[in-house]
Amino acid sequence: MRLIPVLDLLSGHAVHAIAGQRERYRCVQGVLGDGQDPVQLLTAMRRVVSGDCCYVADLDAIVHGRPQWALIEGLAGAIGSLWLDAGIRSVADLQAVTRLQRGTPVLGTETAAQLEQFFRSGLLGQMIVSLDLRGGQPVFADPAWQSLTALQAAARLRDLGVQRLLLLDLQAVGTGAGIPTLTLCRELKQQFPELQLITGGGVRGPELAARVEAILVELGKVEVDWSKHGLASAGEEARRWLVGI
Repeated sequence: MRLIPVLDLLSGHAVHAIAGQRERYRCVQGVLGDGQDPVQLLTAMRRVVSGDCCYVADLDAIVHGRPQWALIEGLAGAIGSLWLDAGIRSVADLQAVTRLQRGTPVLGTETAAQLEQFFRSGLLGQMIVSLDLRGGQPVFADPAWQSLTALQAAARLRDLGVQRLLLLDLQAVGTGAGIPTLTLCRELKQQFPELQLITGGGVRGPELAARVEAILVELGKVEVDWSKHGLASAGEEARRWLVGI
């Protein structure tokens, strides 16, 4: 299992995301650092987890179609691997992210129109697909997918060749109330054990350890020693992590 730090970027700052209500997002103020300097904050977050990866959601790109490339390039220089959701809407957008040094494109269903064009682009192996949810219901920009349940959509994505799937419920993001997608993760791992799953939304450090560990043990995964991750020492930043299963 992996823990992956998360940064949400808005107008040049790292912000505290709350339940997908983007008008309420404010600059991070925590024990690890200040959101006015996202690069410094990322450096501090890396010190409390092992690994060299970060997930970045560029809200300027997702909402307004204006990626913050200068800031993103600065973050990419401070980390070994940057998973980037830059509001990809077209294959051209996808190609722009693949040109980023150390960048891995995150294709979000919230913004990606005509999903199947991306799977014919020849770039499927380079991307992570984010199945965006709100209150357990999938969010799709592509009308052809809007009638599917979360389980049906995940299964269809897997059948189309998706190998890495991010399950993120926007309604739970930043709430610290627990990860609502863990049941879906269990069902998908039982059906498709080869599928690499990443999930988050509602993570609050060691407080969700028991539930995560129970699922990992059930799936035959190793148990997690949360004391090694230092999450108990983090402030509000500890609400923004992804869990790789």
